[in-house]
Amino acid sequence: MRLLTAGFCVLLCLLPATSVASAQTSASTEWVTLLLDRYARGDYAAFMTPTTPLDLRRLRDALSREAEAWSRRGGAENVRRRQLVAATVALEGARSGLEIDWGEGKALIEWGSSFARKGPPDDRERLWHLAALAVIQGAFDNELLVGQQKLAWPRFEDEARFLLALVVMLEGETWPEPDRGDPWEEDEQALEDAYRLNAARRSNRQAPLPDVLDKASEYDRRNKMRKAIELLEDLSNASEIRAEALLRLGFLHLRLRHWEVAVDQFDEVLTLTKDPFLLFLAHFLTGMAREHDGDRANAIASYRAALELKPRAQSASFALGSLLFLGGERDQAAKLINAGTLPPAADDPWRTYQAGDFRFWNERLEALRRELR
Repeated sequence: MRLLTAGFCVLLCLLPATSVASAQTSASTEWVTLLLDRYARGDYAAFMTPTTPLDLRRLRDALSREAEAWSRRGGAENVRRRQLVAATVALEGARSGLEIDWGEGKALIEWGSSFARKGPPDDRERLWHLAALAVIQGAFDNELLVGQQKLAWPRFEDEARFLLALVVMLEGETWPEPDRGDPWEEDEQALEDAYRLNAARRSNRQAPLPDVLDKASEYDRRNKMRKAIELLEDLSNASEIRAEALLRLGFLHLRLRHWEVAVDQFDEVLTLTKDPFLLFLAHFLTGMAREHDGDRANAIASYRAALELKPRAQSASFALGSLLFLGGERDQAAKLINAGTLPPAADDPWRTYQAGDFRFWNERLEALRRELR
């Protein structure tokens, strides 16, 4: 199925007792060919996690110098596989960059993407781009996200998650909440006029007027919410991501105070998937919608259902605890709050909702490794 639509067009290592970090202190790049040889044989312990930005830079420099020749050393029939092995080593380094230095991590993804695209597109490369997408969303790097999707999209036009990632980015740009519940209200023209006036002043290097800037920002936010809803409705036709598209669509309606519309979307999510991440959020957000709509009993039931999936998750624990406390059930509320604050922190999908596909990093890396053996 071709998912490219007019709306989306607009949006557009090493020796056994040695770590990558210590091996990279040598000016020689022989170590990276040893790493690639071992990684290609399935010896993934060869890649020892870099610990400094300098390690990441040396990894990228060494790959840039040696990966091309190494990929051709295994014979013509092995070139494509070896290209993607090298790109995957770069991707593992980029994942380390989330904790060490994202600038270096970003550069590794850009190099890896370029190297992965040297051959004809295949399912292994698709997996590489999906794993890279997980890291990019974990970094909340919108600029890199757009740039990489522009490169991956033409090669895999039927990959719905590439498009969903762009909508997650757009959705994240709609905060804070709009001033009113519905972006289609009668003051739309006044907001549009303010938006155009602000744009004109900016182009003439004039300072924005505070009240005009506020209205212009509100107009921009409402337009982005409108566009995100339109795109999610489109994406909900793709069966492989329908559940998540509806979940995110429902949350946008919830933010617009369309309680029943939101709950209808969440109810459908519950029938479409067995993914605990999405099921938790469908229950939790239903509870939120019911609570805002004054339906305390069903809000409590929904929060409890969420906690059955992810016990001690702070979002649902605190939401349920608050309702119980206000209803006079203070002992139960205290137990919930205390349990939610005990270390280690429990898995909470709400905490990573805006990180999109980052939750898939481990499984995508494992799938990519299997395909490259």
